[in-house]
Amino acid sequence: MDRFKLNYKDQRLLELLDINSRSTLGFLAEKLNLSKQAIRIKINKFIQKGIILNYVSIIDFFKLGYNNMHLYLMLQGIDKETYNKKVEEVKKLREIAWIAELFGESNLGISILYKDAMELSETLSKINKIFKSFMIRRETYFINKHLISRINLVSQDSKIIELSHDKKILDIEKLDEKILSEIKNNARFNYLDLSARLNKKPETIKKHILFLENKSIIKNYKILLNYNRLGYLWNLCILNIAPGSDISNLLEYFKKEKRIPFVSVTIENNIIIDFLSEDYQELREFLNLLKEKNKELESYKILNVEKLIKLKEI
Repeated sequence: MDRFKLNYKDQRLLELLDINSRSTLGFLAEKLNLSKQAIRIKINKFIQKGIILNYVSIIDFFKLGYNNMHLYLMLQGIDKETYNKKVEEVKKLREIAWIAELFGESNLGISILYKDAMELSETLSKINKIFKSFMIRRETYFINKHLISRINLVSQDSKIIELSHDKKILDIEKLDEKILSEIKNNARFNYLDLSARLNKKPETIKKHILFLENKSIIKNYKILLNYNRLGYLWNLCILNIAPGSDISNLLEYFKKEKRIPFVSVTIENNIIIDFLSEDYQELREFLNLLKEKNKELESYKILNVEKLIKLKEI
């Protein structure tokens, strides 16, 4: 797919939407000195060209008692039609947060949300049953922290959204759960529409969303970009860290690196980063320099993200 060229105002518009994807057309128009119609045209173009994949509400699922596991599979001997059917079956599983097609030592990545070991075991059994003899390798990573950066195309905004395990699990009402389900993939929601779908007054919906925001269950409203469409190689880099090492300096460095939009830390203190590069040479140079300067980094593995199939929430 050809790289979609962005001018300065295109890039600033994407940055502003990433800061708050619920920003009004009027606000965006004022910031960019454009008309609301011009902003609307640009946003529609981003969606049509596949640059903006979705408007997402960043929900801290850890606060609701969920755990997160990344599952990386290598599938072999499966034709395209069967593969598509199998992936559709996995997409329907309630516990699946995202699915991505990969290139490398694994060709399918799956993020699973679960509350306890039994629930995780049941989900893994379902996935094993779906792929059966096609699965030749499986790797699992248990995540205890996510760091989400701002999109920096022309700016330098170092604000980080952190999702991590909290000792205190928050109880929420059924209506809160329904609201989160409605807005997780629809950050530009309309209160009147939500009110109609949930059969509640708009004032009630606003009150509950304000509660979820104040408790930092809803952390932010962002856009999900298709980095490949912007001409980047979207790489998952799995960094194996020496046991017992302090990774705080590495994490601080990653927070400031604009080519890294996502960082995940495992319970074993290994790190998974999303790294955006112009080409493989840039990626290799980055990783080799990283390994040279950080002796605690024992090895790394690279997976290229070719397609995001499903996103429930980040």
